[in-house]
Amino acid sequence: QLPLMSAGVAFFGFLALFPALIALTLVYGLAADPATIAGQLDALGGSLPQEARVLIEDQLRQLTSAPAQGLGWGLALSLVIALWSASGGIGNLVTAINIAYDEERRRGFVAEKLLALGLTVGAVVFMVVMMTMVAGLPIVLERVGLTGGWRWLAEILRWLVLAVLIMVALAVLYRVAPDRNAPKFRWVSVGAMAATVLFLLGSAG
Repeated sequence: QLPLMSAGVAFFGFLALFPALIALTLVYGLAADPATIAGQLDALGGSLPQEARVLIEDQLRQLTSAPAQGLGWGLALSLVIALWSASGGIGNLVTAINIAYDEERRRGFVAEKLLALGLTVGAVVFMVVMMTMVAGLPIVLERVGLTGGWRWLAEILRWLVLAVLIMVALAVLYRVAPDRNAPKFRWVSVGAMAATVLFLLGSAG
């Protein structure tokens, strides 16, 4: 039933996309102007299908056009609601991983929801870091005037660090999502490496 589970994860992930973008904008807005997110996502979304890219850009435009004062006053409540909505996609991913691992789910509703919320917060922070490295770091390198071999070295290190971060994120997901007793990270290291390689190859393709 793996194709059916994958389709379900993709469907619920798409439904969680816009709440996740709202949460990402609110969190990122604590350190930067939220209006800059649209430009940075534009750099990240060059490989997206045109329809998906327009859809995301329209949602971000509506979000970033809100008055800064409104975002400030409603930050806490908006962030909680956005994270709660986005956690639905992560929750279904956790369910699918448990089925794939053939594990019986013994966690209660509260524990399941707290796990999904924690993973959602982690995913938002992870996306902020990735956006900074993919869209923000090249700007920093340009401003410091790094060129030639040093620039190439910095670019190589940047993508190596991104690959390691993806691998660690997948390892954490494979470690905490299955409802099993005392899992060890070495159980998921090969799977995380394989998934990272496939992810990078798919992105390059």
